[in-house]
Amino acid sequence: MLQEIPKTYPKTRGIALSALFAVLLSVFSLISIPLPFTVVPVTLQVFMIYLIVNLLGSYYGALSCVFYLLLGAIGLPVFAGGTGGVAVLAGPLGGFLFAFPVSVIFGGMISGKVSSSSKMDAVRVIVASVVSLAIIYIIGPLWLDDITNMGISRAYLLGAVPFIPVDIVKAIFAVPVALYFRRSRNDLPVHRRGLVLKAAD
Repeated sequence: MLQEIPKTYPKTRGIALSALFAVLLSVFSLISIPLPFTVVPVTLQVFMIYLIVNLLGSYYGALSCVFYLLLGAIGLPVFAGGTGGVAVLAGPLGGFLFAFPVSVIFGGMISGKVSSSSKMDAVRVIVASVVSLAIIYIIGPLWLDDITNMGISRAYLLGAVPFIPVDIVKAIFAVPVALYFRRSRNDLPVHRRGLVLKAAD
């Protein structure tokens, strides 16, 4: 016997999940590898963004990123390498941080509803991840250039191009994880954009 899950996602649960993923994003941000040729380090932040956009969707995913930015803004060491404070947000890396909620909003428009087809759902997750990453690559280097005046070409050369292979590897690991939870669970925000069927107890 099948029953329908209500379309409206419980707000308290959504906020709790947003907070949980903000904490996870904070933890993964601590894993940071500085590079000698750029101020932008290698981190696992994008890995978490892939999961956030594909498991929480636009609304709660963006809320999670806002929680994360607020934690850093008040001085908690949640940004790359254990840094924090308004100065980081206003500095060269601020554009990448502010791009997180924007990227999740647009990526979540694609991944925000689990497809009944496994193949179509995989396409949704992959495209949403690519869109999210592209937005980060657009906003981050533009901000980097604005702060440092290094020139837009150099900003993209130092703030985006070297990280493409690394972020592809992150996607290779993150996409299967996201798909597993999208298919094995039915209580995430991405399941409540439409009616989902499940076996009744």
